[in-house]
Amino acid sequence: MNRSLAALLLLPTIALAAPVPKAKEGVNKLLVATEDGKLTLLNPDGTDARTVLEAGEKQWVYNARLSPDGKQVMYCLRPVGDPSDGTPTTLHLLDLDTKKSAEVISIPHTPMHLFWAPDGKSVYGNSRDPSANPNPGRPADWSNWRIDVVTGRKTDLTLPAEYRAWGLGPKDGELIFLRHYLANVGGGRSVGRVDTVTSTVSEFDPKEVFPGALELYPLATFPDGKRWIVQWPPTKIGAFTVGDEKPTRWDKLPKYAGEAFAISPDGKRIAFQVLNRQVGNTDPATLWVCDADGTNAKQVWESKARGLAIDWR
Repeated sequence: MNRSLAALLLLPTIALAAPVPKAKEGVNKLLVATEDGKLTLLNPDGTDARTVLEAGEKQWVYNARLSPDGKQVMYCLRPVGDPSDGTPTTLHLLDLDTKKSAEVISIPHTPMHLFWAPDGKSVYGNSRDPSANPNPGRPADWSNWRIDVVTGRKTDLTLPAEYRAWGLGPKDGELIFLRHYLANVGGGRSVGRVDTVTSTVSEFDPKEVFPGALELYPLATFPDGKRWIVQWPPTKIGAFTVGDEKPTRWDKLPKYAGEAFAISPDGKRIAFQVLNRQVGNTDPATLWVCDADGTNAKQVWESKARGLAIDWR
């Protein structure tokens, strides 16, 4: 699988949304997207696996997310190819009862992240136009938005260009964001929260959140918004809690664990991918589950394809 597709699989001037109700209790299901254009729904122990979508190997299916009630899936669909080639990406809504899928909206530039609002009526996401800022030393401008899944109406969010909406905060009406700094002035990433009612932005100093900010990359955030799964060179993976001086490395994970992570609704378990990307290796990706501290890892499912992305609701 090429690096562009791997990034997608890992993979918001605006009126701000009012607070939304808290999410309902999760249905405790895993949703896996594989590079052969399939979506598979299964239990966290790997049982009752069933294919819910087959788009074909000529289509990329990514950013697949289960709705808060577990009855629908929002996902991105685009032809296989270079994500920066200008081909629009379409967002689709899949009904898991009827298995019928409908296009919601077409996005001019490839969405890089997608997540549901707690009310199940809209999704947040972000995308960027690579041609808007060709200087390799500066990040392209991010466009952050919220889309009504019924009407397809897209509402832009008022976040600075280098901000990228990442997930929901622990409070109603709150988003967690990443801030990508300019590479030629120190680089790195910091994390903060934005209140979508008051437009108040609370940003943590990058040295407080991610020491050596250029080296740490966030992979997933726990439900409380204060603890993150992070990766740092060369292939170290662990957890970082806001306020700590350094991350805690997980040394009990299997070899080649990485790229795709999802955290259970209660924050007690983690699902992740194991895939050997060494040249010449053709082994399929496997799905594993471990405790929230990276211990007791167990394989629960094996894909027939290379590379996968995971959601846990």
